[in-house]
Amino acid sequence: MNARTTITPRYPTFQLKDIEPRWSRNGEMAHSYNAAAMVPCQIEPYLVRVMLKALPLIPADRPELREDVETFNKQEVEHAKQHIAFYKILRDKGYPRLAEFDKKLAADYKHFFQNKSLQFNIAYAEGFEAMGSAGAETFFQVLPLLERGADQRAVDLWKWHLAEEFEHRRVCFDLYQALFGRGLFRGYFYRCYGFIYACFHLTRYMQGIADYMIETDRESMTPEQVAKSKARLKNYRRNLRKSNLKQALAVFSPFYNPSKKTASPEMVDYLGSISAWEKPA
Repeated sequence: MNARTTITPRYPTFQLKDIEPRWSRNGEMAHSYNAAAMVPCQIEPYLVRVMLKALPLIPADRPELREDVETFNKQEVEHAKQHIAFYKILRDKGYPRLAEFDKKLAADYKHFFQNKSLQFNIAYAEGFEAMGSAGAETFFQVLPLLERGADQRAVDLWKWHLAEEFEHRRVCFDLYQALFGRGLFRGYFYRCYGFIYACFHLTRYMQGIADYMIETDRESMTPEQVAKSKARLKNYRRNLRKSNLKQALAVFSPFYNPSKKTASPEMVDYLGSISAWEKPA
């Protein structure tokens, strides 16, 4: 039996108003993170709606799961708030078509919520959360390298968000297991289907945004700069595919349980350092 970790709502204040969209020396990587930063604007409100719909169905003998879902929602609402502010900065600094991508994702989630089963929506949510917790592990591994060539404000936004993604990594999984986890096909295989669906859906969305932002930047580059940009992007995405494959294999295991994951010492220290971020009066 794994110890139940504490989930804590936090309310940071980030000063991002004058941040540059290419906030890293590796601009292609920055735009890849910028693309990922667009997702919470729409997925977090969608997740909250799904969790609220599922709350009445949680078994009476699982009060701790109900508590986890309620705290999960508080974290996700704050994630959406901070990323919406960041998205508006990016949009207004030379990338107006970001609004089209945001509208498209909002329409997708409206369709999912209104037309697909609760099992699909929770399986999709768990797929996204599996991506998030794995992404958090990778982020904290490369953090020292990232911080040497990036605007610390953007790094701090991601440190906070991904640390909390890892902190609440078990909630959607536990909810899915409690409501739909029985049986090999309706439980395990459908959970894997939700993960695959979320991966393809979000990867296509994020890559489209990143490509748009990178191509916008290349319009003002020299041919030599464009060639270097293409090489950096190719290398980044190659490494990302390797990391994603390793993560996917872990999620597909019948014995997968995110509660078994342990936070790195760096993540533990960081979460401890922001424990005092309380809700503003």
